[in-house]
Amino acid sequence: MEGINVCKKSSKLGKKDDLYHVIHKVPYGDSPYVKAKHAQLVDKDPEAAIVLFWKAINAGDKVDSALKDMAVVMKQLDRSEEAIEAIKSFRGLCSKHSQESLDNVLLDLYKFHNWYFLVPIV
Repeated sequence: MEGINVCKKSSKLGKKDDLYHVIHKVPYGDSPYVKAKHAQLVDKDPEAAIVLFWKAINAGDKVDSALKDMAVVMKQLDRSEEAIEAIKSFRGLCSKHSQESLDNVLLDLYKFHNWYFLVPIV
């Protein structure tokens, strides 16, 4: 009977761990990309997230997602121009199926970047 209880306890622990990742929309693991998402979504530390997204890109860890997510965080910090340059420079490392998605992120960045500079300062 003890073996059954131990299995149930570890099973509950796994479910609780899975629930945490679902609630916070953070992937599971210890990779640079996972650490970046944790910094972005749980710690709410965009500067640390950008550093970790760069580490993920350089390590080849979910490069497509890391590049897109990093660009979004950069946009939130009014660093659209830097995000545009990052996508233009590193999109070659991304898969063919992610190119359209990267184009959409670029379009959004260009719109925001151009709008930002066209707004008159009062």
